[in-house]
Amino acid sequence: MFQKSPAPYDGLFIPYSSSIHNCFVSFPIEVLFINKDGVIVAIIRNFRPWQISRPYFTARDVIELINIIPDFVGVGDKLILEEH
Repeated sequence: MFQKSPAPYDGLFIPYSSSIHNCFVSFPIEVLFINKDGVIVAIIRNFRPWQISRPYFTARDVIELINIIPDFVGVGDKLILEEH
C-alpha cells in the first residue's frame, strides 16, 4: 500500500478474505481467490487502482500478485502453497 511501483515478483497472501479493494495502490495487480482446498475460484487480471472486487463467497483466501500470473493458470486449478 502507498507504494509508487512494485518490486518484481512481489505478492501478498490475505487469509480469510473473499473480496478486496485496490485503494491507495497506484498500480494494477492480479488477484487469485482460492477456496479452503487451494483451488482457484476466481481470477481478476489488471485490477486497477481504486477498484473494489465483488465478494466471491466460495473463496477463503486471496493472493495479490504483480502481473505475473501465466495465461495457462485458470479457475479450477489447484495451488500448493509452501512456506519458505
